[in-house]
Amino acid sequence: MDSKKLLTRVWVVGTGTLLPTWAWAQAKFDNPLDANDLTGVITNIINYLLGLVFVLALLALVVGGIRMVGSFGNEQAVASAKKIIMWALIGLAVTLLAWSIIGIVIGFLGAN
Repeated sequence: MDSKKLLTRVWVVGTGTLLPTWAWAQAKFDNPLDANDLTGVITNIINYLLGLVFVLALLALVVGGIRMVGSFGNEQAVASAKKIIMWALIGLAVTLLAWSIIGIVIGFLGAN
């Protein structure tokens, strides 16, 4: 490869990598976390995880109900569905209790 082609390729690759960097340097981004300190970030993570657990418990409750309806009188399937529903309700209760306790502790400590 001659030096002119090499120089052209280096220039194309160089401008292709540097120009977006220069363009991003002019961009202004908002904070996607809605938190400006460590306490806010931890609170957001905890709220996200508790929300995820709550949704999973609701999903387990629905699955247990579907399995109970679809058991067609099979006592073993009904017992299994009841166990799923019981543990889903316990999961919902624990999640709501955890959410409440965290809210009380954060309020007691004076964090937002």
